[in-house]
Amino acid sequence: MGRDQNLHGIQGQLSHNIIEKILQTTIPSNHIEDRMYWGPSTDGWFSTKSSINLIHKEKGHSPTRTDWIWKLNIPQKIKHFMWRIIKDGLPTKGKLEQRHISVPTQCEFCNQTYEDFYHLFVNCQNTRNIIRTIDPKIEKVLASLTNHNSYP
Repeated sequence: MGRDQNLHGIQGQLSHNIIEKILQTTIPSNHIEDRMYWGPSTDGWFSTKSSINLIHKEKGHSPTRTDWIWKLNIPQKIKHFMWRIIKDGLPTKGKLEQRHISVPTQCEFCNQTYEDFYHLFVNCQNTRNIIRTIDPKIEKVLASLTNHNSYP
């Protein structure tokens, strides 16, 4: 059975241009077995990392490097906190609103503006005073994050 005859059953479902393109496609005769290939990776194998990189690329930004956090000589819980900030994983009121969770979006500490990461940890003087009282090192950590330009 020729290729033209194989296409007979789908002619009513595809446009004439598509059928012509199918017929013009050369089928290699080297008898090499087909294999699945994941284009976004360098080796052709699928990985979570390559799929995340593809998503970031399609959204127009590159994934933020966080490996420097884990090398810092600070408590693990602060490293994790920093990582969540960089990955935009803290449940600020702005983030909750984005996830369609109905909450008032004003900052709980100053009642002046929309609560997102940047306001809460950089601009809100009340929050900064609380953080300074708890542990001045945390304020330095937050300042280093904003200096790295890696906040969400």
